Amino acid sequence: VGPPSLPRCEMEGPVVTLAELPLTNRSDLTVLLAGMILACHEEGGR
Repeated sequence: VGPPSLPRCEMEGPVVTLAELPLTNRSDLTVLLAGMILACHEEGGR
């Protein structure tokens, strides 16, 4: 069980790949959140 701020796999939302993110938005937090969201969907969100 992770922090409540983590996105849940059941919640459908706009999935944005790192390549689609503007360079100005590529902060450590943005990349971290995107990575967790992608990993979450790959784990059991399909």
